[in-house]
Amino acid sequence: MADSEENVTPEHVAAYHAAGRELLKDHPDLNDRAAGMDKEGFNFSHAVTKQIVRLARPDIFLYLVSPEGRQDAHDLLSLKDNPARSLEKLERIAGRLTRQGYAQKYERKLSEEDAYIQKRAHERRYGHLR
Repeated sequence: MADSEENVTPEHVAAYHAAGRELLKDHPDLNDRAAGMDKEGFNFSHAVTKQIVRLARPDIFLYLVSPEGRQDAHDLLSLKDNPARSLEKLERIAGRLTRQGYAQKYERKLSEEDAYIQKRAHERRYGHLR
């Protein structure tokens, strides 16, 4: 875990902010959820926050403030006094979210048949029938 012991650089912060801006496009309620969690007393340790910024993974934060991530957020809070274990837990969460494709945008790929049907519907709608 030598990577987790380095300081957060301006490049890390810039990458985190860029990823955060992209995430906010699809999840505009993220700041409201975070404010609600803060009011409930969910304050993650400095080490966990630094690691999330270092990884440039605001999706981890989105997961932790969402209802499905509540248990993991409680687990991280219970490990607040043990930074090494909390960073291990965070790495496991990050790995799981990566495998699951959490908060990633997917564009549907059309099959040939679907593309043809869409094309014909467009032609019919706009009077381009042969």
